[in-house]
Amino acid sequence: MAAFYAALAGLANCHAKSDHVVLLSPGFQLVIVRIPAPLAATIALTNPPSRRTDTPIKLAFFVNSNEAARERGGAWGGTLNAPDSL
Repeated sequence: MAAFYAALAGLANCHAKSDHVVLLSPGFQLVIVRIPAPLAATIALTNPPSRRTDTPIKLAFFVNSNEAARERGGAWGGTLNAPDSL
Protein backbone atom coordinates (compact mmCIF):
# COMPACT_ATOMS: atom_id res chain seq x y z
CA MET A 1 0.00 0.00 0.00
CA ALA A 2 2.87 2.38 0.79
CA ALA A 3 4.41 1.77 -2.64
CA PHE A 4 1.04 2.53 -4.27
CA TYR A 5 0.65 5.90 -2.53
CA ALA A 6 4.31 6.80 -3.07
CA ALA A 7 4.00 6.13 -6.81
CA LEU A 8 0.57 7.70 -7.20
CA ALA A 9 1.15 10.94 -5.30
CA GLY A 10 4.93 11.28 -5.45
CA LEU A 11 5.34 10.81 -1.70
CA ALA A 12 8.82 10.05 -0.37
CA ASN A 13 9.41 7.16 2.01
CA CYS A 14 10.62 8.91 5.18
CA HIS A 15 11.06 5.76 7.23
CA ALA A 16 9.60 2.31 7.72
CA LYS A 17 9.29 0.04 10.72
CA SER A 18 7.70 -3.41 11.00
CA ASP A 19 4.36 -1.89 12.03
CA HIS A 20 4.19 1.35 9.98
CA VAL A 21 5.54 3.39 7.07
CA VAL A 22 5.80 7.18 6.95
CA LEU A 23 5.45 8.87 3.54
CA LEU A 24 6.11 12.60 3.05
CA SER A 25 5.60 15.46 0.66
CA PRO A 26 6.36 19.12 1.39
CA GLY A 27 2.92 19.76 2.89
CA PHE A 28 1.64 16.32 3.83
CA GLN A 29 2.54 13.25 5.88
CA LEU A 30 0.83 9.89 5.45
CA VAL A 31 1.38 7.16 8.04
CA ILE A 32 0.28 3.68 7.00
CA VAL A 33 -0.11 1.37 9.98
CA ARG A 34 -0.07 -2.42 9.75
CA ILE A 35 -3.36 -4.02 10.76
CA PRO A 36 -2.88 -6.16 13.89
CA ALA A 37 -2.72 -9.88 13.04
CA PRO A 38 -5.94 -10.89 14.85
CA LEU A 39 -7.92 -8.27 12.91
CA ALA A 40 -6.12 -9.00 9.63
CA ALA A 41 -7.12 -12.65 9.94
CA THR A 42 -10.79 -11.63 9.73
CA ILE A 43 -10.40 -9.73 6.44
CA ALA A 44 -11.13 -11.59 3.21
CA LEU A 45 -8.63 -10.70 0.49
CA THR A 46 -9.61 -10.78 -3.18
CA ASN A 47 -7.54 -10.85 -6.34
CA PRO A 48 -7.64 -8.27 -7.70
CA PRO A 49 -8.20 -6.37 -4.46
CA SER A 50 -11.69 -4.97 -4.04
CA ARG A 51 -12.04 -1.21 -3.88
CA ARG A 52 -12.65 0.13 -0.37
CA THR A 53 -15.31 2.80 -0.79
CA ASP A 54 -16.85 2.64 2.68
CA THR A 55 -13.92 4.06 4.64
CA PRO A 56 -14.40 7.18 6.80
CA ILE A 57 -11.32 8.89 5.32
CA LYS A 58 -11.01 9.92 1.68
CA LEU A 59 -7.57 11.06 0.58
CA ALA A 60 -7.12 13.74 -2.07
CA PHE A 61 -3.70 14.54 -3.50
CA PHE A 62 -2.62 17.41 -5.72
CA VAL A 63 -1.01 15.96 -8.85
CA ASN A 64 0.35 17.52 -12.02
CA SER A 65 -1.87 15.39 -14.23
CA ASN A 66 -5.06 13.54 -13.29
CA GLU A 67 -4.69 11.35 -16.38
CA ALA A 68 -1.12 10.38 -15.44
CA ALA A 69 -2.22 9.69 -11.86
CA ARG A 70 -4.99 7.39 -13.14
CA GLU A 71 -2.44 5.52 -15.26
CA ARG A 72 -0.02 5.17 -12.33
CA GLY A 73 -2.85 4.08 -10.02
CA GLY A 74 -4.02 1.50 -12.55
CA ALA A 75 -0.48 0.17 -12.97
CA TRP A 76 -0.46 -0.51 -9.21
CA GLY A 77 -3.92 -2.14 -9.27
CA GLY A 78 -5.77 0.92 -7.99
CA THR A 79 -8.81 2.76 -9.27
CA LEU A 80 -9.38 6.51 -9.19
CA ASN A 81 -12.74 8.17 -9.54
CA ALA A 82 -13.70 9.25 -13.05
CA PRO A 83 -13.46 13.02 -13.66
CA ASP A 84 -17.25 13.36 -14.01
CA SER A 85 -17.84 11.71 -10.60
CA LEU A 86 -15.96 14.32 -8.57
